[in-house]
Amino acid sequence: MTDVDSDVLETLKRNGSFFVSVYPQCPHGVDTRKRLPPHRLVIEPLIAQTHEMRIYGWDNTSVLCDEVLSLGKRKRGHIEADLSREVVKGHERFWNTGTWERGAIVLATAVTEEDIGSLFYWCSGPHVWSSLHQMRKGTPMSAIRYAQAVAAAGSTAFCFSASNGIEWMDVFADDIALGHLFAIAQERCRPFKRYVEHNPGRDEIIVDRSPYTDML
Repeated sequence: MTDVDSDVLETLKRNGSFFVSVYPQCPHGVDTRKRLPPHRLVIEPLIAQTHEMRIYGWDNTSVLCDEVLSLGKRKRGHIEADLSREVVKGHERFWNTGTWERGAIVLATAVTEEDIGSLFYWCSGPHVWSSLHQMRKGTPMSAIRYAQAVAAAGSTAFCFSASNGIEWMDVFADDIALGHLFAIAQERCRPFKRYVEHNPGRDEIIVDRSPYTDML
């Protein structure tokens, strides 16, 4: 297994997490209701291994508010999703929307190393935040605390930020497991390709696309 740099290990230990890129930020104007490859390749397999899904920091004035509330029961400070029901198909806009409208999504999971490797294959990275303060710019502290509690209990938590839809997900685990998971991510993640797309209104724009889009 790939060795993890000692400085990175220190940052992992300090933050208790790292993140992987799941899908490049959608260009302005893309329909957020669109079903995207990560829904099938990353999110649905994660949900299958999730024993609790919570939503923190949703916007009560957002057009998504009713959909967020329909996903489960409102608890103190969060929504606890009903995982006996479908929470991905038909809810693509909920997953894709950022700008703090739908809140942060935290998944408490029992994924295996084999599961993790398969998921990371469709991601880019891994990356580390310089500090928890940097992470808090896109994720409510209440969501971070819950993810930390999941990790302290020996499970692995995955968090999709409130600010950027499914652009990335943070991975939380205890100190020993986290370094191991980071090493798996180093082996399995792949860089996103870059394509030039021509836009009638401009000369050209650069848009990130995942390599798997060539295969779908």
